[in-house]
Amino acid sequence: METVRKALYNFNSVKHSWENWAESHQNRQKVNPFSGSWTPEAHDLPPVGHRLYGRPKPGSKTEYRGKKADIHINEEVLELCQMIEHIGVPLSDGTIGVKFGRLFEYYGRISHNLVGLMIRARRKGLVQFEGEMLYQRQDEDAPIILLRPPDDLITEIQQQKEALSTHESIGKRF
Repeated sequence: METVRKALYNFNSVKHSWENWAESHQNRQKVNPFSGSWTPEAHDLPPVGHRLYGRPKPGSKTEYRGKKADIHINEEVLELCQMIEHIGVPLSDGTIGVKFGRLFEYYGRISHNLVGLMIRARRKGLVQFEGEMLYQRQDEDAPIILLRPPDDLITEIQQQKEALSTHESIGKRF
């Protein structure tokens, strides 16, 4: 009689586990837009204009990858700022300047993303240059001004890495 009870208990346990998995799978399919079970009501999305709108779910693998990519790009921006500091000329106001042509000549060998990195650095308040975009040959004499020392960015990158290390276990879980 005891073996029958154990078998029945094991069967009920497996049945319960299967039912839980099936229910969670159905719920996941309701929010999957590529599923036939998709329903817009099932989404728990923030409204347009909310600070989390268009962002990955907190704690998700997507959020983890985005944070890692942000650190990588910031490291490339740091390398750009260090290059400007190295080849640039000190200006009377304490900043450092370099012509775009000279910067492209030095940095162009390292990366083809120079202008994109400069735009990112401008958004962070690290560099200043005229216009929306700089083009090789056309803007050779355009001045690029380093507004802040690269050390400011080093501190920011270290803080990002520390914050990511607490998130690290989530990234490895997947």
